[in-house]
Amino acid sequence: MGHVVWFGPLPAMAGSFGQGLTLQGLAGSAGFDVSDIQPVVEPAGSRQAEHRPMPLTVDILPMLDIRPFGDEERGGVDRRADRVILTCRPGEKPAGFLFRHPGRTLPASTGLSVRVRVGTDGRGWLLGFSDAGRQRREDPLLLGSLEEAVTERPLPDLPRDGPDFSVTVTCPPAGGTLDVSAIELAPRAPARTTETAAWMWRPSAWREASADLFERLARHKAGVVYITVPLGDGAVEQADGLGDFIAAAAARGIAVWAVFGDPHAVLPSERPRFERWARLYAAYNAASPPGRRLAGLQLDIEPYLLPGYSQDAPAWDAAYVETVNAIATAAAGLPVEVAVPVWFGSSLRLGRILDRLAPEIGSIAVMDYRTDTGRIVDGALPFLAWGAEKRRGVRIAVEFGPLPDEEIRIYRPADTGDGELWRVPLDGGDALVLLDRPARNPAGPALSFIGGSIAPGRALTFHGDWDRAPELLRALEAEMKPWPSFLGMAIHGMD
Repeated sequence: MGHVVWFGPLPAMAGSFGQGLTLQGLAGSAGFDVSDIQPVVEPAGSRQAEHRPMPLTVDILPMLDIRPFGDEERGGVDRRADRVILTCRPGEKPAGFLFRHPGRTLPASTGLSVRVRVGTDGRGWLLGFSDAGRQRREDPLLLGSLEEAVTERPLPDLPRDGPDFSVTVTCPPAGGTLDVSAIELAPRAPARTTETAAWMWRPSAWREASADLFERLARHKAGVVYITVPLGDGAVEQADGLGDFIAAAAARGIAVWAVFGDPHAVLPSERPRFERWARLYAAYNAASPPGRRLAGLQLDIEPYLLPGYSQDAPAWDAAYVETVNAIATAAAGLPVEVAVPVWFGSSLRLGRILDRLAPEIGSIAVMDYRTDTGRIVDGALPFLAWGAEKRRGVRIAVEFGPLPDEEIRIYRPADTGDGELWRVPLDGGDALVLLDRPARNPAGPALSFIGGSIAPGRALTFHGDWDRAPELLRALEAEMKPWPSFLGMAIHGMD
């Protein structure tokens, strides 16, 4: 029969295998350490696309579909590489053009303006705007004429009404030509001052080598540092030393946060321990003068690392919310921030997790670990939009520490009945058994290995590329700074 390579629970979302399963994990001489299991999804329409927010202060004209409207068919569109030429014949009935992106959402209630740049005289041409509700009613909000080279008009606070919005440009009765070179969405409020943050997990870095730590923080212009602050005997260990470090950091313009967490914190038996830790940090602050206090607590709990998470993710997510809210209450006024993975940006988890945390936390740090800067920004957008709506701060973190390559293996239902991946019934739920060679499963269905690939760690981390860090962080910050929720970039892996 061969040898067992790996054994683990079957995730509930895998169902009856469907089209198959994808296993991802570390491969080595000892076997295959599976870290993620996902159902195989066919690319053609089998999964509904996740709607992403529109970017701010970026020309969205190339992203928009354009079509004429009106009974008289007066309008024509000439789309060029860097602009759009609109032409209208004279007529009395309403006519114009609809600029639309049905797959993107608008940030809700963020105080936006729409900005249109034209290269010809726009007198008589009227600008309108519709969110999803107005679009359904065919009732665009009229914003004014396009007489200026750059016309900027404020938008009312927008409800979260699903995807789909449009910009409308209405033809003048006399007809004419309009050269549109750019359309942007922009916040009306000025961008906030941002600061870089960094993690330093080793307590020895601030206890024994603070000069070196401050030098590294200064090199990256960091204004926030997350440190591990050990606890013992009912109090913060070496409290005087911690106060000295906080005071020295404050003199350099650096705020010090304590970071702690563990996936097991979501378990009812473990939660009281983490609540007690929060009370100890709050007690330290209460006993310290202002210049020697922690700036806040960051919770890095990661319940999805628990082996049973995939069996009932909604239940684990609910336990996570209860845990974070309980710790935040125990922190007694200390600002609380949570570190979350970038895949929490799905609309499902934004509603199931972050919306329920918003009343108790002040900010989030998104572990946006990719090296493609376009993907980093795209992954950040749902969180920045959420933060703008909820008036919560958002940090976007990138990875500079080493990460291993991982192997991805695809398994399909076995035509012959022999396969390397078995489903085995157990009390309390089914399990998966991975073998080193195909064999017939006496207890249920089997899947066959059909191929795989390597997910390189270099796609997730900038490890070894420290010289590029300042330029990279500045470029990412420039793209996200227009969002009123953006607090700045964060660096993981500095230690």
